[in-house]
Amino acid sequence: MDQRRLTPLTLWALAFGCCIGWGSFMMPGMTFLPNAGTAGTSTAIILGALVMILMAYNYHFVMQRISAAGGVFTFTRELFGADHAFFCAWFLWIAYVSLLWANATAVTLMGRNLFGGVLQVGFHYEFAGYDVYGGEVLVTILLLWIFGVLFARASSLAKVLVKVAAVGLFVGVVFLFVSAVNASPVGLNFYFVDDEPKWIQILMIVALIPWAFIGFETISQYTNEFKENSRRAFALMVAAIICAAVVYILMTCLATLRFPDQFRSSITYIKSLDNLTGLWRVPTFFVVTETFGSSGLWILCAVISSALITS
Repeated sequence: MDQRRLTPLTLWALAFGCCIGWGSFMMPGMTFLPNAGTAGTSTAIILGALVMILMAYNYHFVMQRISAAGGVFTFTRELFGADHAFFCAWFLWIAYVSLLWANATAVTLMGRNLFGGVLQVGFHYEFAGYDVYGGEVLVTILLLWIFGVLFARASSLAKVLVKVAAVGLFVGVVFLFVSAVNASPVGLNFYFVDDEPKWIQILMIVALIPWAFIGFETISQYTNEFKENSRRAFALMVAAIICAAVVYILMTCLATLRFPDQFRSSITYIKSLDNLTGLWRVPTFFVVTETFGSSGLWILCAVISSALITS
């Protein structure tokens, strides 16, 4: 996209969208809650967000002094030379590839929940206990190609799409959470787990924060946009980090608002996820479906699709 025409809203959408992906809807039940509960996770995310804001200030500091676009790779090359930049490029590549596969295959996972086995055609094999079908692989590759061409060739349409998707993502998450809280028979619960000291639980989630917020620095790749007013860049990064933290916290809390009837509490439900299948295995999907029915599942999938578009 042409950075000379990027508005503050577009840049915020890029930074916020890159922070939120498939993991923000899966990790609450599978990682956050089993290790720290809602209070522990929320505390860790807030602490992590503060650290990310400190990092954003460091980015802002360098952006004021190096006007060339390109983000941390350019900064590393200018400050430390080509050798350090080479290693930086490899680490960046590893970081983003580690996220790409999850977001790319999320579409087919949603397709299974919405349309059953429509895409489960063609060749079939099993990898790490997961069934892989030719039809799903083809759809994943096709979607990657479509969005790659869109962002490379149709920049005006891409900018509008990113802004709409980012705003829709944030508004959708807030709507689902508020509606689920109002309809919940149990309310917020499951504050900490009993297995570890509270500070250990918080630190376990803090350790994941760099992964959870990767992408907020996207704005630094468009340094030329802020050549005359770099303060705006820092404000936009902070706004993106805060919005991402809100999404992670709300999705974590939402996952405890309901649980299947055969379980006594959200705690016993979360601890039994490995023995469950289907929507019950993903608390965010279960809570939304139980609260809103099939229409809620469609809304959640639309919100997740917005996250995938922006990431």
